Amino acid sequence: MTSLAHALIDGKEIERAALVTQESIRLAQGVGSVRPLERINGVVDRLQEFKASAGVAQVLSTWP
Repeated sequence: MTSLAHALIDGKEIERAALVTQESIRLAQGVGSVRPLERINGVVDRLQEFKASAGVAQVLSTWP
């Protein structure tokens, strides 16, 4: 899902990327591996540029 989020950001589909990222965060909860969290961090870093977007602001407020 993080690969999809990156592709959506590349395609300027920021709100959809935020939704996919939010779902990725939900699915990663309780997973013992750090790999999903690292991948989500990469997407969240890219979304920082679009923090004025409501969807992105939601993601940023829920991500540590």
